[in-house]
Amino acid sequence: MRRTGQSTYKAFLTNLREVAERYYDAKGIKSFGTLHCAFIMKQYLSSLPDNVRAFVLSKQPETADQAAEYSDLFFELSRINKDNGIQEWEPRGTLAWYHRVTLAFSRTRTHRSNLHSDRLGSRMEASKGNPNLATPA
Repeated sequence: MRRTGQSTYKAFLTNLREVAERYYDAKGIKSFGTLHCAFIMKQYLSSLPDNVRAFVLSKQPETADQAAEYSDLFFELSRINKDNGIQEWEPRGTLAWYHRVTLAFSRTRTHRSNLHSDRLGSRMEASKGNPNLATPA
């Protein structure tokens, strides 16, 4: 969340506090201990690869320890499946849609970034002998 427009920094801080309180209410956070657990869970899930995160979220873990157990289960199942020549687990339903969209988005960003650097490299190569070709497109 960032301050935008004409709002003051004090108003932004007030909005930030209100959003945090709504988040705490929605997550049932009533103490520092539950806040700590929610933070660890969020960080742990964000550290997982997309396919592992989708699998773990499909199991609806309530704690970071449960999430780690489901992550290990995914790893074991992947190893067994790999040994038996079975394809990797793919999410279904809403999770599958989310997984495909985020994966496609990240691939598109990488592809666009590579295209941009390729074009830039080509322009720089072409302009080495002629300074008039060094203008941006």
